[in-house]
Amino acid sequence: MEETLMTSITAARPVDSLALSAANARMSSSSAPTELKAFEFTGAIAPRTPSAQELAQAVDKASARLDQGDRAGAYLELYSVTGNEQLLMQAQITTYSGAIGGMALEGNFRAKMAKPEQYTLTLDQFSHEIDKAVIGLARNAADEGRPEHFNTYQIMHTDRAVWASKGMGNHFPGNAQFIGIPGDEHIAKSEGSQNAILAQDEAELGRRPSEYANDPRYDIKTSRDGRFVTVVNNETQRIEVLFDKAFDSDHGSALDRLHSPDLEQIKDEPPTDRIVAERERKMNFVQAGLMVPVDELPAFNPSLARPAANLDRVFEFEGEYYQVDDRVLFEQAGVDFEKMTEDNFPAALKYAWELSSIGRDVDALVSGKRPDSPDAFRETFDQLVETKAVVKLIDSKVAAHLAKDKPEMEYHPINDAHRQLRFDLFTELKAQATESA
Repeated sequence: MEETLMTSITAARPVDSLALSAANARMSSSSAPTELKAFEFTGAIAPRTPSAQELAQAVDKASARLDQGDRAGAYLELYSVTGNEQLLMQAQITTYSGAIGGMALEGNFRAKMAKPEQYTLTLDQFSHEIDKAVIGLARNAADEGRPEHFNTYQIMHTDRAVWASKGMGNHFPGNAQFIGIPGDEHIAKSEGSQNAILAQDEAELGRRPSEYANDPRYDIKTSRDGRFVTVVNNETQRIEVLFDKAFDSDHGSALDRLHSPDLEQIKDEPPTDRIVAERERKMNFVQAGLMVPVDELPAFNPSLARPAANLDRVFEFEGEYYQVDDRVLFEQAGVDFEKMTEDNFPAALKYAWELSSIGRDVDALVSGKRPDSPDAFRETFDQLVETKAVVKLIDSKVAAHLAKDKPEMEYHPINDAHRQLRFDLFTELKAQATESA
């Protein structure tokens, strides 16, 4: 695998943004059939270099599928004439499937947390742009009569070029693929690579075919070679999941370049409630698009304020006090926390609380609603604490003071002394968390 990649490196130079723009412009003007049936994926094929004509035909088909919103199908059209495993990996990423899809979701979540002002697209829109850029790369290679230039190394650089065009090249999780490639050390040594490595712990966030079992809206098929399972939306004819049962670091696939000998595919079984909740929380955040300008939030209506907890976000559970972290709450809802003021805070809080899964979870806690399974309930609550969405208040006197206002359907102003007390408490908690990390 490494030898093949190095050969690709010497065969062609990385794409630049000008070539990328030109390719996209030509691609958007091409005619494409509509109402395509889902791509019939039969399984893995051996890598090969297609003729320029074959690649051009695959480009037209891929473009048509992308126009229908089938991002995975577009990648598979290109894979069908190249056998390039990188395209299989990206088909899984774009459908958030399996271990690699879960890692991609986590990597994007971390990138948006770090650069919310640059990460202005929804994750689906971002994935569409990357797919379109890869098709543009293939179009260029076919037009130039150099199909060998449509290779793994060039695809990797094309993906990164999309991130770089948004000022986020350093945060691209795919930077980890450049580890060990001479001349690309500056790419490999980046926050994106670090996030990709950390994201391996969240591989279980990926979608699995078993989640769609017995649902008549979807068609689940196993490839002839038994390696892949696809889930197709019968109405849209889009591939919703591409699950690779052999996609692990011992398989010799593109995943090897993440340099993790222990990484392997997640089990194709229904995920736990905790995993589903965490996936929803992070997906909501990366699908929120542009951070919501605080001056565009709906007007605050005191009669509609949530009754579950007061505006300090403090609540009691099993005799102990907890507080929702404002920053996590607002980030999940796509609200710019740094621009909060006394005037816009109430409206922002209500908006974020209604949109985020944290608000729903806490409302369920304090209102007495419980899931059917006590274990699932405890797991949900523990996850809220683990992800710092809520923080346990360790000073009982401070906690009691913060929670003294009874939950009512009205807005309780926060005075300066109250705010300072809360600030001091969180400063203390933050210092303790830093020391224990």
